[in-house]
Amino acid sequence: MTCRRMMIALLLAAGLTSGCTDTDFHRDGDDASESGSDGDADADGDSDSDGDGDTDTEGCQGVDFLFVVDNSLSMEDEQQNLINSFPEFISAITNTLGLDDFHIMVVDSDSRNQNVSFATNACGSVGCCATWCSTAFIYNECSETVGPPYYTCQEWLTGDPDNPVCDDLLGAGHVGGNYGQICSIDGSHRYLIEGQTDLVEAFACIADVDTVGNGHERMMVAMSNSVGPWSAPDGCNEDFIREEAILVVTFVTDEDEACTDYGEFCSEGTPADWKQALVEAKGGNEAAIVILGIFGDNDLVDGICLPYNPSVGTGAQPAPLLREFVDSFGEQGHFCSVCLPDYGECFQDAVNTIDMTCDDFVLE
Repeated sequence: MTCRRMMIALLLAAGLTSGCTDTDFHRDGDDASESGSDGDADADGDSDSDGDGDTDTEGCQGVDFLFVVDNSLSMEDEQQNLINSFPEFISAITNTLGLDDFHIMVVDSDSRNQNVSFATNACGSVGCCATWCSTAFIYNECSETVGPPYYTCQEWLTGDPDNPVCDDLLGAGHVGGNYGQICSIDGSHRYLIEGQTDLVEAFACIADVDTVGNGHERMMVAMSNSVGPWSAPDGCNEDFIREEAILVVTFVTDEDEACTDYGEFCSEGTPADWKQALVEAKGGNEAAIVILGIFGDNDLVDGICLPYNPSVGTGAQPAPLLREFVDSFGEQGHFCSVCLPDYGECFQDAVNTIDMTCDDFVLE
């Protein structure tokens, strides 16, 4: 309960004024003295803010952070900027919210999402792919015919090329794999959880999604998949989305999501569709979502991005579709230019909104 709410509740319940300091704040609401005395409990001692007889829990008990990162050729500086900004951001969140119960997941924009294939082999005989792949990089592709379908070596070596493993699914949590690198993630999840060893170092590893991804990014499909089908039971991101937590989505890209020229190589749907995917993931509770979009600002009068030049990794595209998506969340949607030299202030601006969203969260 915030200081302001506690004062109002005390005034209504006891007709007394009261001082309120930062140390009075209990995010988890487990202080027995709060029950029945802070205005949140009804006559029988249960919290029932909506009067429907059900017990409601106020305040989030955790935060699920999803980072969607463009892994195309032009994104090296932006990815490093994100990694550099993370320690200050997570420290501010911890200090402001008074909790450290996090899920932190990174997904990228390419369905071959740990590395694009470096070589392709069409060998034309049964069993040849398994032999070839035993000495090849796992993201190389192989076919036992002279043409498609091609599968990654990892698919061949797992014995079931018709059922791609999580590493090859758009929207599955990134766990490493760049040039053989495997990140040290505690537990068996594809995301970081509370108590992660060397949190900052682990985030730097999973956020290094490299820059060899497909140039036709599918940022919003990756986002939708990550909190939708892949977060379902037995999915690659199982249990990432928690009922008692708020969802904070940050996406970083230097392009828009327009499908005009790229056909299937883009994010299908509209900003309303992408928003609906997040709302459904949170059980219809839009108030439990915060969006931070870091993308091009060329469409703004005071934009700082140069014209987009992917061959040298400079500038950014104007992104009206992504801006429409962020704006659809109202005060819970934040935007920063991807061309900023430092994202620290960008993240800091979002902290207060995350805190307010967590404080206003009601689990029915």
